[in-house]
Amino acid sequence: MQQANQVLVDVQKRVFDNNPSANIYGITPHFPCCLSNMHHGWPRFIENMWMATNDCGLIAVAYGPNYVTARVGKGRTVVIHEQTDYPFKGIIRFKIESMKPAKFPLHFRIPVWAKGARRWRERYRIWN
Repeated sequence: MQQANQVLVDVQKRVFDNNPSANIYGITPHFPCCLSNMHHGWPRFIENMWMATNDCGLIAVAYGPNYVTARVGKGRTVVIHEQTDYPFKGIIRFKIESMKPAKFPLHFRIPVWAKGARRWRERYRIWN
């Protein structure tokens, strides 16, 4: 109900809400979660870019510049740096670091709109 970028902040009936005072900034009288959480979009997106898989690997489920530190395979810790300008450019590079050799599945989500992309399964062995 709260509009973060609204130009007109006043108490008036609008066609898209249910109460004239729902368009004012502030915690009351309506939905305090919107005001306190609206800035959490990017942090929530970034913290959910990677997920563990049931085969002791990782999957990149969303793309953007980031890094993840995770335990994979038989308990090895790896750091994966994702370097990209996605979605503005289509190139995504992954740099994988590990203090000890690690073997684990690494999966990538391929969007259905990515024409020409193909799926593959391969196990990666990482050496330092």
